[in-house]
Amino acid sequence: MHRTVKMERMFSFGDFKHLKVFDDIVEIPDALNQRLVEEIEYLQLVTIEIAFKRYANLAKKANTLKEEDVLKFLEEERDRTFTEIKSILKDNKEN
Repeated sequence: MHRTVKMERMFSFGDFKHLKVFDDIVEIPDALNQRLVEEIEYLQLVTIEIAFKRYANLAKKANTLKEEDVLKFLEEERDRTFTEIKSILKDNKEN
């Protein structure tokens, strides 16, 4: 049997603005050590907090730049992230 570990957080920015971040890890074997599962849950929580901080910094930056500069920055971040993901996947295939 397998189980799923889910973590969900809702962050409020005031003025009815919210950010909902969640993470699901599926297909976890039931036989997995409970302490390890608890560490995985903690890792999910920390990762979500990091995602929120990154988003908050991004939103702050977006409020200080012109719209075209924000779009350019977001496109660069998207491209950089895709490149990094491809690099990681390539490294995993080679190992």
